[in-house]
Amino acid sequence: MRALSAGRQPSIESVVRDVGLSHRRLVQLFTTQVGMPPKRFARLHRFRRAHDAISSALTPPHWSTFAVEHGYADQSHMIREFQEFSGMTPAHQLQHSAYVAKDDHIALEP
Repeated sequence: MRALSAGRQPSIESVVRDVGLSHRRLVQLFTTQVGMPPKRFARLHRFRRAHDAISSALTPPHWSTFAVEHGYADQSHMIREFQEFSGMTPAHQLQHSAYVAKDDHIALEP
C-alpha cells in the first residue's frame, strides 16, 4: 500500500519476497482485508491516478506518452482499462471533465 501511495506499482513477487509469505497466502490475506485481489487493486489504483490526471488536465495530453507515464504498456492498454472501469475512453473523460468544469455547469450525462 505504501508503495502504491508513493506512485510505485510493485510486483506481487517483490511483495511476497519482502513480507515472507507465499504468493497464494498473500493474495488470500490481501483479498480478505481489502475485498479484492492485489492485481485488481493495483489496476484500479493506476486507473484512478490516470483518471485524476485527465480530470485536472487543461489541454489534451499526448496519449501514448501519458499512458506510459501512468504505468500502462501502451495507449491501447490504457484505453481498454478506462473502458472497463469507467465505460469511457480517456479522450471522452477529458471532454466530460472539461464540460463539468466549464461555467460551473453540472453534467447531467453519466
